[in-house]
Amino acid sequence: LVDFSDRLERESAGSIVLAAVEARAQSIVGVAWDERLDRGLIDDVSKWRRYDVSSVRDCLRVLRNKRHHWHELPNRVQQLLLPFPSGLDLYFEQRFPRLLLHCYNVAKLWLPHDRIFAGPNGYFGAYARRYQKAYDRERALEQENARERAQELERAAARAVVVA
Repeated sequence: LVDFSDRLERESAGSIVLAAVEARAQSIVGVAWDERLDRGLIDDVSKWRRYDVSSVRDCLRVLRNKRHHWHELPNRVQQLLLPFPSGLDLYFEQRFPRLLLHCYNVAKLWLPHDRIFAGPNGYFGAYARRYQKAYDRERALEQENARERAQELERAAARAVVVA
């Protein structure tokens, strides 16, 4: 995710890659991702720059910046994120469970020839595959629930017509 965030910094404003990263942002990072982070971490990141808390890209920036500037974090914030660096990754993974796969899918679709992300053994390959089945099951369940709701609405509408 850190390398993906670094790669996004090379994209020009309005690029299709940035648009794809922000697509479905609310389902990836929520309406305000800062609400999912500990106050000490938010206080620290707010010292250095302003973030758009509805942006996937800015959520990735926080992860990247804290990874690159770990030694500057207050001790109490470092304790939340140990062991470094895997604890930092796990911290974000737990708060944004769809983030990794979302970034993987964007890279796979829009950066297929980028040397870091290309091919089945590209950067995200092995790590992301462990989440793919769970993600696919979740999407299938969401679709099934939507179909069931639509069928129930159809049945309710049919009953209403019969009653009328």
